[in-house]
This record gives sequence, C-alpha cells and structure tokens, in this order.
Amino acid sequence: MEKVRASGVCYNCLTKGHRSKDCPSTKNCQKCGKRHHTQLHEDQQQQQQPKPMATPTTQIDAPAQAAQQPTVSSMPCNYTASPKTVGSQVNFITDQLANTLRLEKRKVEVPIGGINEIRTVARHLIKVHLQSRCSDFRIELECLVIPKVTGPIPSINIDITDWHFSHGVQLAHPNFFKPEKIDLLIGAALFFDILKTGHLTLDPCLPELRESHFGWLVTGTLMSKSNYEPIQYAQLASVESIENSNRSENDSRRAAMYTVRLPLKPNADKLDSCRNLALKRFFMLENRLQRNPELWPQYVEFIREYQLLGHCQTINEADDPPQRGKYYLPHHAVLRPSSTTTKCRVVFDGSAKSSPYGLSLNNVLIVGPVVQNDLFSIMLRFRKHRYVFTADIAKMY
Repeated sequence: MEKVRASGVCYNCLTKGHRSKDCPSTKNCQKCGKRHHTQLHEDQQQQQQPKPMATPTTQIDAPAQAAQQPTVSSMPCNYTASPKTVGSQVNFITDQLANTLRLEKRKVEVPIGGINEIRTVARHLIKVHLQSRCSDFRIELECLVIPKVTGPIPSINIDITDWHFSHGVQLAHPNFFKPEKIDLLIGAALFFDILKTGHLTLDPCLPELRESHFGWLVTGTLMSKSNYEPIQYAQLASVESIENSNRSENDSRRAAMYTVRLPLKPNADKLDSCRNLALKRFFMLENRLQRNPELWPQYVEFIREYQLLGHCQTINEADDPPQRGKYYLPHHAVLRPSSTTTKCRVVFDGSAKSSPYGLSLNNVLIVGPVVQNDLFSIMLRFRKHRYVFTADIAKMY
C-alpha cells in the first residue's frame, strides 16, 4: 500500500493516469469486491492494528563530568509519516552514556522488536533526569540500556551558509548540521509532550523549526543540491511480551548475538586464581607508569574506555561465592611510537601460569579451528594487486 501511494498509481489496476474510481478495469478485489487490487486487501483485524511511526531521533550530549545535567536536542529527520497512532513507546540510552553518567542500572530482560523484525534483548533499565538549558522544564525517563541507538545523524555535513535564523531563536542543538553520535532516544509518547506550539519556516527547500521545551528543533526534509542521497535513519521499536516470546530457559540466542561461556577443558578446576602473580605485575606496571609521564595518561585512558564500553567492571572479592572459579589476568603496556593510531596498546597475558599446577588460562581453554588463511597464501594473494591496504582491528579479542 505504501509503495502504491508513493508511486501514484491506481489502487485497482496499479497503472498510472487515473484514480481507482475512474479505473476502466472491470476487475475488483476478489476478497471484498471493492475497487482495489486483491494484493492491497486488508482484513478487518489488520485495519484495526495501529501502524507504527518513525520516532524522531534525539541526541544527548555526554557532559564532561557525570554530575552535570545532560542537554537534549533533535537532529534533522528525513521521513514522511501520517499515522493515527504512535509507534515507539520506549526510551533508549547507550550503555556508554549510562556508564559515563554513573547511573544505577536495574537488571531486566526485555525483548525488543525493531524494523525488519530484528530482535534484541535489553538487560538493564535506568532512570534519567533531563533538564532544559533554556527553561525550567524537567522530565524523568525510564530508559532501556542498549549498546547502540542508531548511526550518526545527520549522515553527512549539512551546509547551512544560506540558512537565516530569526533573531532570538535558541536552537536545542546549535551543531545540528554536523554528524554526531546519538546517545539517547525519547519514545514518541513523551516526545510530543516535549513539543510546543511554535513553528517557523526557513525556506520551502529547507527543513522547518519546531519549538520545544529544550529549544527550537530542526526537523523535516532537506532537498539535496547534488545527486548524492544521504543515508536516512528511522527509529521503530516495540517491547514484546516475555511470556509470548516462546523462548525456553535453555535458549541463549539473542537475535544476532550469542552469549556463551568459555569452553574449558576438564582440568580447568586445577587453574589457580593467579592473583599474586597478577598483583605483582600490576605493581611493576604502576612503577613503570610513574616513571613515564607520557605513558601514564594513555594507559589510564585505555582502562577508562574499557569501563565505558562495558568490557570490565569493578568487583568486590568478598561477594564471591566460596566455590567460584576465578582467574586474574595480568596486563602490561606495549609502546609503538611509529603507530599513527594507537601508540600505546594494552596486552592481556592469558599465558601467565599459576602454581602449583603451572597452568595458564590458555592451557585450560579449548582451542577452536584456525579460521584465518595461512601466511603463505596471504603473501601470494598480496602479490596479485597493484595497490594493497593493511588494516588493524581494535579490541578484536
């Protein structure tokens, strides 16, 4: 139906040049007899179901310090929708921003359905207090924590040289024309509570300005001056019922992501915690960092980033059950001054052996098959092309 509307063809014979009421074809819908194509027939149950709407994406700028209140703004959204009901009723926040703000997380398990029936599961819920920079407006949100909300918006830099804003217009996000990461999305139900009645038109070829409690939002379609079509993002998410998800307790599948335990050999129970060795190396590393003022901030930044990405977290050894298996992984810095990207890399030593059995983490892990090509094949393929590129994958393991 959406394709037919966009193409401007007759609903009955699917050809251009006339409307369905003027259609010369004598054929009608084979299911209800009305003047539309059978492929466009919708039964009564389908017609009563609410149609989802693309939810405008909002951006929250991560503050320099966790104690500061975040600022919310809306980026230009290129979509057209005229539904009777709103779609996304949920709010999302990235795991990185939640960690930066040090917000308390509550454990949940909420299945989420998205565009193209993509399924994922949110495992944490947090409360966010937002306050406007330009008014006394405050709002409290319950947000599901997910790794990524969407891609950068807008997808490309927008030239606003010829844009003329009225005097006194305070934009919710002054740098809306630059592609930036989206850290928070407000669901459609609350989004319309944020909007106010103000409306300004810049130019027929430019987006519109909508007044909100957070400032003026730039929204609408931007007519491209070139043949380049930027990537467009639409946000649609619905929370599914856990009871109706038909997932057994032993089913650990999570859409395109799998959560599995490390495959261990039978002798894994003989693996010592390696705590003393890891602590000794840590003290050595700390002494080295103190002697190298250039290396110290790089190493601190790496650990901080690991925390923000959720790769590590603080633990309390006193809370561990008596029989819990554990292994402390030593780590050290490797300097590469010639590197153009990361001059300081952190290496985790999975080969560090513990006593009294002399086993390391690598010794007790079951090794899978080799998936990369052998070096000889790589070198031969390297010789086939005139120009070649080399690349590195950050945090591959």
